Amino acid sequence: MRQQPLLLFDIDGTLLVGDNAGHHAAIVAGLEEVYELDLAGFSFMRLEPWGKTDMQIALDALAAHDVSEAIARERLELWLEVADSHHLAVTSGGEHPRPQPAPDAAATLAALADQTAIGLLTGNIEGIARRKLRAAGLGTHFAGRPGGFGSDHPDRGELVRIARERAGGPHPPSLTVVIGDTPRDIACARAGGVTCVAVTTGPFDADALSAADAVISSLDELQGALAELGFGEPQTVAGG
Repeated sequence: MRQQPLLLFDIDGTLLVGDNAGHHAAIVAGLEEVYELDLAGFSFMRLEPWGKTDMQIALDALAAHDVSEAIARERLELWLEVADSHHLAVTSGGEHPRPQPAPDAAATLAALADQTAIGLLTGNIEGIARRKLRAAGLGTHFAGRPGGFGSDHPDRGELVRIARERAGGPHPPSLTVVIGDTPRDIACARAGGVTCVAVTTGPFDADALSAADAVISSLDELQGALAELGFGEPQTVAGG
């Protein structure tokens, strides 16, 4: 029996679009509590966070506030737990809008289910990632599925290896595809020796993502791109 391709999906800007305030609030609250900081007025945009792991964003924010690397890393595991707890609290309390699925995300995932193995490769802390997907109605597609998360390693490039190992075997690089929306998604795929399909549903246009093996404008084009790259037959996905 031929082994199925493993598709590793990014979340923010790829599967989900729209407001991410609850996630941001959890990161900030965790940093303030664990490291005794006041982050009022600090703009995380100056850290160029697109495609970074949550751990790397935290480390960059701590460095910007003159927290030593030793202290930053010593408390990092505690920060992961506290940030995840804050996210559970703010989302359960309905303080922020629910994340929204990207156009055609649900239909594409459903259509791919019989042809491929599906997993996640995201900079999100795992608990936050799965909570956001459930809130957007995509959680069932990834329940029990493998992945690499921003709580596994600060370096996104390491997440490909982690996700492949969790997929069993580990899953061969030649049969692994990262789907994301930032240059860092492409870089992590290159670091992991796997294929990358970039989608322009996030903050970057096709020119910025041209280093990917294929660039698509929406997820309904994914199956066709995968077929052209040798990962299955093209099929039409109904809009949803």
